[in-house]
Amino acid sequence: MNEEEGLFNSAFIANPDFILLNAARALWVDFPQVYGPPTASHYFLQHGIPDYFSLAVVWIFGYPAGDYKVWAWTEAIAAIKFTSSFPHAHQLQEIRRIFAIFIKAHQKKHRRIASMARKNPSSGWIGLLFIIFIFLGYRAIQGLSPFGNSVNDRDETFTMYPDFGIELPGAYHIHGIDVSRYQSSINWRLVQKMQSRDVKIGFAFIKATEGITLTDRHFSRNWRKSREAGVTRGAYHFFRANSDAAAQARRFIKEVTLLPGDLPPVLDVETLDNTSITEFQDKVALWLLLVEQHYKVKPIIYSNATFYQNYLHPRFADYPLWVAHYKERNRPKVSRQWIVWQHNEGGRVNGINHHVDFNVFNGDGAQFRALLIP
Repeated sequence: MNEEEGLFNSAFIANPDFILLNAARALWVDFPQVYGPPTASHYFLQHGIPDYFSLAVVWIFGYPAGDYKVWAWTEAIAAIKFTSSFPHAHQLQEIRRIFAIFIKAHQKKHRRIASMARKNPSSGWIGLLFIIFIFLGYRAIQGLSPFGNSVNDRDETFTMYPDFGIELPGAYHIHGIDVSRYQSSINWRLVQKMQSRDVKIGFAFIKATEGITLTDRHFSRNWRKSREAGVTRGAYHFFRANSDAAAQARRFIKEVTLLPGDLPPVLDVETLDNTSITEFQDKVALWLLLVEQHYKVKPIIYSNATFYQNYLHPRFADYPLWVAHYKERNRPKVSRQWIVWQHNEGGRVNGINHHVDFNVFNGDGAQFRALLIP
């Protein structure tokens, strides 16, 4: 047994359930463009059905098309994705290398299971019906609809707003944008006055700083003019994990003065910058701590859904979350509460000559006002 095989076997033996129960997502959700067309498991996952269920479906039928290699792939990918030995799951070279080792060690096992499934296919259907029964019973006990989220969830039907050039999710009453130097010079009075049917721009997050040395060249003007126009404003810092976190916090604090009625400070976290997950998280935690100590308010974390789930959850679950998840027809797919959803990057707003990100606040007017700096 070589070193790589030993690492894999150690991870698998130490925590087999964790690896197996995330295998379906690793293959059909995170890597669909690499590993072929959507399967039943991919459909289930995309419609909010837990990984446990899709895993059971795959397992009962002895792997898709009776091919043991497909299941071997999922286990190999999951091992890379969810162990500290291989933190960068997207590196296909690592995936192929571990797969080559894994397939030799587990070939007989998977052939035997697949063969059993082919010899007795009726047992698969019986098992599937049993799994469905248990699954539906569990969701009923939890007060959930059979194949969606909570029966009390919002109806996120999208409606086209030609004036904004995009569809907006229904049942949300407070809409906002976020801007940076890429939107160039903005006429904030036109932004504030614009209304399409029942929708106005209720808030704007404005990029302030990035890393240790960069201040957005339009920040000072955007920060001043947005407040003068009556647009509720918030400032964000783009985090660079390969730079000193304390220096980044000081940079943001130097540039951003928060006043009553402003939104809490935001940390935009989107990249590891070639740091380890532990180092990365420790630096994020330090920035958040220093900024909270200065402004006396808990900062908001911004990230896209996949990055948050992979690198920030669950350590930062106590911080308010602004999550980006485009082209999602229901709600952002994160396993926690969120306060702002960035759902589209191609909106148009009067006073802005470039496309702009659109967001919704997850709450009513009273909840929004409670979020603001007192």
